[in-house]
Amino acid sequence: MSNSKYKIIRKLGEGGMGTVYLGHDQVLDRPVAIKVLSSKLSSNHEFVERFLTEARVCAKLNHPNIIKIYDFGTSPGTKQAYFVMEFIDGESLSNYIKFNKIGTEKRLVEICKCVLNGLKCSHDQGILHRDIKPDNILINKEGNPVLMDFGIAKLTQNEGITRAGETMGTPEYMSPEQVLGNELNCQTDLYSFGIVMYYMITGKLPFQSDTPIATALKQVNETPVPPSKFNTSMSLELEKIILKIMQKNKNLRYQNASEVISDLEMLSPQNNAVNISFSNVKPLKTDKLDIDGLKVSAPDNGQGAAIQNADKISENEQSRTVQNVNKLAEINQPQTVQNTGKTDNNIKPSKLSIYDILVKSLEEGKLNFNEILFDAIDDNDSGMFNFLIELKVPLNIIGENNSTPLMHSIRSNSPDIFDLLISNKADVNFKNKSGETPLMIACGAGDLESVKILIKKGANPNIKNLKSEIAFNYAENKGYSEITNFLLSISNISPESIEIEEQANADIFKNGNLSLNEILAENLAKENYNPGFEFFQSIENDKPAIVQILLKQKLVDVNIKDKKSNTPLHLAAKFNNKTIAGVLINYNADFN
Repeated sequence: MSNSKYKIIRKLGEGGMGTVYLGHDQVLDRPVAIKVLSSKLSSNHEFVERFLTEARVCAKLNHPNIIKIYDFGTSPGTKQAYFVMEFIDGESLSNYIKFNKIGTEKRLVEICKCVLNGLKCSHDQGILHRDIKPDNILINKEGNPVLMDFGIAKLTQNEGITRAGETMGTPEYMSPEQVLGNELNCQTDLYSFGIVMYYMITGKLPFQSDTPIATALKQVNETPVPPSKFNTSMSLELEKIILKIMQKNKNLRYQNASEVISDLEMLSPQNNAVNISFSNVKPLKTDKLDIDGLKVSAPDNGQGAAIQNADKISENEQSRTVQNVNKLAEINQPQTVQNTGKTDNNIKPSKLSIYDILVKSLEEGKLNFNEILFDAIDDNDSGMFNFLIELKVPLNIIGENNSTPLMHSIRSNSPDIFDLLISNKADVNFKNKSGETPLMIACGAGDLESVKILIKKGANPNIKNLKSEIAFNYAENKGYSEITNFLLSISNISPESIEIEEQANADIFKNGNLSLNEILAENLAKENYNPGFEFFQSIENDKPAIVQILLKQKLVDVNIKDKKSNTPLHLAAKFNNKTIAGVLINYNADFN
C-alpha cells in the first residue's frame, strides 16, 4: 500500500482476506488500524467488491460497541484495496476467555449486553454480521467489547455480491440456516452469539468435530449439552437464555437482540458474584469420521485437520468424483490443497478428493450444501450422495426450485438417488412451498414405478396441495391413465364408503340378523377370541367390513405384522384385495 496520508508502523495480523497493520494518520495525528486486501485477492474483482463492502457497511454504523471506519479506497500504486479503522488497544474476547479474565457472571452479562447493543444497532440498519465469534470481538483498555470484522456482512435489503444460498462464516459458530444456505436474518447473528455466550460460561464450544464440515453439520443435527453440565456454578436463568438463543428452530429462538438484552437485565442479582472458572472442565470426546475410506483425525496442535487415505480409491472413482463437483473445483482453483497423510499411488496428485474440496470450500466460505445435494441428484451421482448422507446432510429440505430432494430425483430422472432417498427414509409426505408431495410430482411426471414405490413407503394419496388438488389430479390432468387406474384401485376408498349394513353381514357372518357390532361383542366375550387372527383372516378372505370395524374399534393396529412379518398392506397386495388395501391406506397403513 502506498498512501501519503498514512504511515505503516507494523503488522498486527492476517485474516482470510487481508493483512491488518498498525498505522499512523499523519493528517489527524492518531493511531489507526489499516486492513489491506492481499495482492492475490486484489486481482479478483469479486473479492475487491466484498472487501470494500465491509468498509461501506461499517462506515454506516456509529456505535460504541462497533469498530469505527475512517476511510477506504484502492491504493493508486499497487491497486490493493484497503480501509482505515480506529485502532483499539486491547485483546480479543478469545484471550479473555482463554485466560479466565471474565471473572464473574455479572461481568459476562455486561459484556454480552454491550455486544448485543452493537448488534441491535447493526440489525436496525439492515446489516447482518454473519461471522460472530470471539476473535471478532475486541476488549479495549476500558474493558468494553467492540464488534469488528464485518468482512462477510450482508445488507439484508440488498442481495449484493453474496449470492442467496451461499454459506459463509466459521463452522463452530454458524447457525443451522447458514450451514444449509437458507435465508438469513438477525436471528442468525443471535445464534452465533449464543455459542459465544456458551463458550464464555463454559470454556467449551458446544459443537466440535475433527473437520470443519462435520462441525458445521453438528449445528444442524445435534442438540447442545446444557452449559451447566460444564459449569455447575452458573445460574440456571442464564442457561435458559443461552439455550433459547441457540434453538435450531428460528421460531423458538429470540426474535431480536432487544429480547435477549431484556432477559439478561432480569437476571437475579444474587448471581452477580458467581465466579467463572474453567480449570476443571474436561473437553468432550468427539468421534472420528470414517467416510468412504477417508479417516479424519485432529492433529496434536488442534489446528485444522489431518486427512489420511486409509483405503485405496481407484483412479476412475477419484476422477468421477472430481468431475461431479466441477462447480466447487472451479471455485477453488488453483487446486492446492495438500494431503497431510500418505497419498495412494492410484490417485494423481493433481486431483483433489471430494473430501478435500468440501472442506476447503467450507473453510473459504463457499460451501452450499443445498447446491451440492441437488447437483448430485442432477448427475444421478450415488457416490457423492452417499457421501453426503454419511455426513448427515438433511434430506427433507426445499431447494431453490421448490423441490425436495425426493421430488428432484423424480424430476431429474435420477433413479439411483431416488432409491437412496427411499432407503434412507426420506419423508415421502414432505411438502414443498406449494403444498406438493413427491407422490404428486411422480404422478405429474407419469412415473408409475415411483408412484408404486412411494405408496408402498406410506405416501398419502389424499394429501391436498394449496390448490386443493390431490395426487390423482396430477395424473388425470396429464392423461396418465395407468396411474389414475392404479390410484383408484388403492385409494378411492374412504371408511365412510364401506357401509356396514346387516344385508352385507349376511355374506360374512351366518348368525341370523345380528349386526357386526353385536357379533363383535359376542366374540370379545369369548375367552380365546383373537382379533389379530380374525383381522388377518379377513384380509386373506377379502372381508373389508370386518377389517374396517376391527380398525375402527381399535382392536388391532393397522401396521401389525403376522408371524411371517407381513404387514396388512403386504397381504392385501399379495391377495389382490384392492378394497381392503383402500381401507388400510385410509387408516394410515404402510409397507415398512
